[in-house]
Amino acid sequence: MVDGFTGDDPELVENRRRVLGTITSQLDVINRQDSMLKIAAMPEAEREAFVRKLVRQLRKQSGLKEEESSSNSGDLLLNEKNAPTDLLPAIKANGISTTIR
Repeated sequence: MVDGFTGDDPELVENRRRVLGTITSQLDVINRQDSMLKIAAMPEAEREAFVRKLVRQLRKQSGLKEEESSSNSGDLLLNEKNAPTDLLPAIKANGISTTIR
């Protein structure tokens, strides 16, 4: 029993489930935004290396071969075939952590 909560009241259980779900999704958003801010604050060379590594991981998990002539990380993300995309949902869906500690 926590704070008088026994789990006997289905309405109270459902309410807590709903509220905790909202809190959890908001924490996910906060963690993602915090990670993006940390990436943006990195020096340019470090940020480019981080993005290149992330792209390699995504390509590997997608079963794509690594491009040999990728001197610029932007070439991997922005080209005529690949319009700018939001990588974070794809990263999260593939189980790659974007949280920087």
